[in-house]
Amino acid sequence: MKPLPRSLILAGRICLVALVATVANAQVVYLDHQHMDFRLQYNPAAEGTNRLDIILGYDTGV
Repeated sequence: MKPLPRSLILAGRICLVALVATVANAQVVYLDHQHMDFRLQYNPAAEGTNRLDIILGYDTGV
């Protein structure tokens, strides 16, 4: 999915082991010293006040 022009990208370095659980499929990913991208993306197709999607991405280092 191509990011929308109004998307906001925040990047951060994780120094400790982070435990990230995805609600959709209940998978758990362990991250250690990885680069993570947090994106708030405007979703015009959503209804009501839920128009911001929070998207988390990470670099596997491969």
